[in-house]
Amino acid sequence: MNRRRTYLGILIGFLLLLIFLFSHFDLAFAQWEDAEINRLTENEFWNFLHSLTIGKYDKLFLLFAENTTHVIGGPYKIVMITKENGQDWTEPVEVGDTSCHLGQGCDYSVAIDPQTEVMHLLYYGTDKIYYSNSQKHNWEKDLVDSGYKHCTRIAFDSLGNVHLAWAKLYTFAGLHYFKIYYATNASGEWVKQAISPDICTYWSEGGCPTIAVKREGIAHIIYPGPVYMNHAWNNALGGTTWTTRFITPPPVAHDSYGTSSFTIDRNDKLHMTIHTYLYEPARNRELYYPWVEDTGWGEPEEITNTGSIEHLFVDRQGEVHVVWSRISGDINYRDMYYAHKEGDEWVSYQILDHYEYYANPLFHFGIDSEGKGYAAFSGIYYDPVYDPWDSSEIFYFGPPATLVPDTIVEEQIGTFQLFQNYPNPFNNTTIIPFTVTRSQVNGSQFIVNSPTHATQQSVNSSQLMVHSPLRTTLVIYNILGEKVRILVDDDKWPGEYQVTWDGKNDSGKEVSSGVYFCKLKVGDFSEIRKLVLIK
Repeated sequence: MNRRRTYLGILIGFLLLLIFLFSHFDLAFAQWEDAEINRLTENEFWNFLHSLTIGKYDKLFLLFAENTTHVIGGPYKIVMITKENGQDWTEPVEVGDTSCHLGQGCDYSVAIDPQTEVMHLLYYGTDKIYYSNSQKHNWEKDLVDSGYKHCTRIAFDSLGNVHLAWAKLYTFAGLHYFKIYYATNASGEWVKQAISPDICTYWSEGGCPTIAVKREGIAHIIYPGPVYMNHAWNNALGGTTWTTRFITPPPVAHDSYGTSSFTIDRNDKLHMTIHTYLYEPARNRELYYPWVEDTGWGEPEEITNTGSIEHLFVDRQGEVHVVWSRISGDINYRDMYYAHKEGDEWVSYQILDHYEYYANPLFHFGIDSEGKGYAAFSGIYYDPVYDPWDSSEIFYFGPPATLVPDTIVEEQIGTFQLFQNYPNPFNNTTIIPFTVTRSQVNGSQFIVNSPTHATQQSVNSSQLMVHSPLRTTLVIYNILGEKVRILVDDDKWPGEYQVTWDGKNDSGKEVSSGVYFCKLKVGDFSEIRKLVLIK
């Protein structure tokens, strides 16, 4: 009898596990199956997607390039639109230095730090790299490097520091060479390092690096070598000691291979996909490489053997999601597929067909704190309801619109804002202002369950109850991410506050000159500002 009960318990447990897994997998795909495609631009000029970023409170930032003439590669401008959770897209706004005529000897790339929502720009002249951000007056520029550069990439750490990687090109004795460089502004100024030897290439353009950064600022860079792909990382934020290992070539037949995507998730785990190409017979393969701590890259897993990765995204639970494309019919048209793991296997579902592309990146997507998927793409998407159009436009691919109940209870939640300290730089003391305010619920719900905890709830109701003040901390860190001074650790009701830091640590000792970071945390969300102490 006991043995029968044991078997019955095992069987019930196995069935419950299957039900959970299949419901989870259906949920993961349903967000794309039920998604609606909306056209966001409609003009006579060409528009090309740049990026889609999910910021704090699941706010969407969409950046795209808009041509100002009918000439592809001619003058253009960078435009941003945003979307709060449950709201419509805002009107487009041009970003960056509007006096810079893009496409005419002046170009830049732009990225948004999802943690701080600060916009960062890299300006490209004929032989220089300049940096600016949305907090600088009139987009004032800092010189990062001189010389002919190629493929500059940008990444951020949890303290808001900016990390760059690029290839620098030159010609010697009729041969083409490139070298990989890295720079960060963690010390308050740009510090550049060469992290690779001179690499000979047969082409006038060198190999492109890919960069991702761990929370505490350790940079990981992947770049092509003369024979193998290389993976390099330093020892600390701004560290100058680098470890470099070559990446074992994929165990499938190929004539060439390279990195198609590389990222680091919220738990500092690395994820990479490798693209291989076989000339005869022609075949593309995409392989996913998991990171195994202390041993390096694990055994590759094949995602597809017929297409190319468009975008890789790792959600807050560490689950990996991929969108890949496959040529369908005419060489300009592609079908799009969403892929994720079901057990030990990668499974793909078609989410878009007959899509004509004209620019990279072709397709960007992300998954918010509630598990909802959002995507954007540029190009021409054939929809039989409308006549085909003759220019590349921007499309949004998101959850279907839901009906708003007739009666909605307007509730309030505690939010905050951390302002820049003043003076900054400072000598002896500096004042750090911040606010804890009440604002209407917008998207994710927050319920304060006790005086010391604020937790995020994935609920469908628009109602919210705030039972107590929010736990608030304000902490000073050094550039190594080490805690220096706790200035605030208390429960805060709505209001305006300010705190003074005297340049001392928790032991009462004066700290040395340098760059420090002030981190305000309210509930589960935080904001960071950079402070400069000069003695």
